[in-house]
Amino acid sequence: MSTLPSAPAWRPDPSGRHPYRYFDGERWTEHVSDGQVQAVDPLPDPGDRRTHVGFRPFSSLKAEHLLVSTGVALARGSRPSSETLTVFRHLGLAGLLLFGLMFVGAGLSAASCHVQARAESRGREAMIAGLPIKTISADAPDAEDVGKIVHVSGVARPEGPVVDDQLGIRLDALMLERTISMYQWTETCTRHDERPLAHGADTYVESDINAPTRRNRRRDRVVTWEKCVYKKEWKDAAQEIVPERQARYANPAFPLEEGVHRYSPILFSLGALRLPTSRLPELPTEALRPIALSREHLAGLPEPLRARARVEGNAILVGDTGGPKVGDLRIAYLGRTDMTITVAGERDALGVKPHRLPDGTEFYQVREGELSVAELAGERQAAVSDSRGEHAWFVPLVVIGVFLGFWPVRVWGRALPGPALLTGAGVLLFVPLATAVLYGATLARAWWSSDRDQALLAALVAAGALVVLLTASSARLLLRARTSDS
Repeated sequence: MSTLPSAPAWRPDPSGRHPYRYFDGERWTEHVSDGQVQAVDPLPDPGDRRTHVGFRPFSSLKAEHLLVSTGVALARGSRPSSETLTVFRHLGLAGLLLFGLMFVGAGLSAASCHVQARAESRGREAMIAGLPIKTISADAPDAEDVGKIVHVSGVARPEGPVVDDQLGIRLDALMLERTISMYQWTETCTRHDERPLAHGADTYVESDINAPTRRNRRRDRVVTWEKCVYKKEWKDAAQEIVPERQARYANPAFPLEEGVHRYSPILFSLGALRLPTSRLPELPTEALRPIALSREHLAGLPEPLRARARVEGNAILVGDTGGPKVGDLRIAYLGRTDMTITVAGERDALGVKPHRLPDGTEFYQVREGELSVAELAGERQAAVSDSRGEHAWFVPLVVIGVFLGFWPVRVWGRALPGPALLTGAGVLLFVPLATAVLYGATLARAWWSSDRDQALLAALVAAGALVVLLTASSARLLLRARTSDS
């Protein structure tokens, strides 16, 4: 047992909370000193088991005193006081808890939004399933069906030619895609640590001497190699060449607008019905087919290009006949002249338009192919069903957040009974059960508006996980207390 000092003086604080505490000759007083800052902090009770993780770091030391004393300690190169270390420890734990809450909030928010959107989609599908949809003939529509919701299938054809406004070419197509490519030099450069092999006159290998890197810090210099290969290829965008080699591999500018462009007529016919082409289904380039051209289509080309142009299949080539040369153009057309589609919507005087539902959204479905009402609805349901398991990807975010938040709650649980009851079961049980509680409660709230059966199931899972967590924590804390008493 240590003996008390005899003379009054500032002496090292026996509690370790401050550098110095004043001893009046008989007992330790509440006066403490942190370098040049003095304050009042009663000596902690030796029987209080919570003093080592006191949850009141600012109770007797003001914030400005804390900052000044910390600055003085760091300036002198000495160790900050234990009170200062306790404060910054709690600040670090609070930051870790906030960081975990960010993960938890992101996961729960994304899951809630996804489930609510899917619930709204399922509600809309149920509303659409209850609509009275009538199947009509596209070739002989009845005027009495105007204003009703109809289902019609047929072959869509363009209502007039499609005009390429830049080249003046007119083609009969529902959808037209034009691609202008130029035969030009392309540059492909790669970097190597060792000297690469070079093949051909249009391949260049150069070396660079750079400063040492961490990977090659034992060498005086680092030599890297760059290999550039130049080829002639058809490209639908201008190719950049390094300035020092543009004299030999220069590419001319595009005489026309480069890239890929799509055109379509204003209307298309579906039997006797007329619909705007904006209501056609979207088709990828792979679904388009080559459209044959003839010499009559060259009449719309600009005069400098027309003299050197010729037709080959679905493309117009501008250049010499002896093979492609740098600067030659290739204008290719892809499209669809007709297409079998199925449309469901509200019948109007000309064709079919979107039908406004009671919730304010519009019902209009169009698919390629001849589909029945059941098949059209089945495709929509399949698209909704495919997304049912997507919200499971948000679970790892919640798990990470709960794991990060476990440690601050566990430390603070030494001073507060509530957190100790939650974290007493340990991290291996706390993380999965706490994740089930948070995630289940979020899903229950998101499902409540449309599907109460699933919401009830999610709520029961969350409640069961919470009961298991509290029971396991209480049992473990009780066992630990009995062990310490014995």
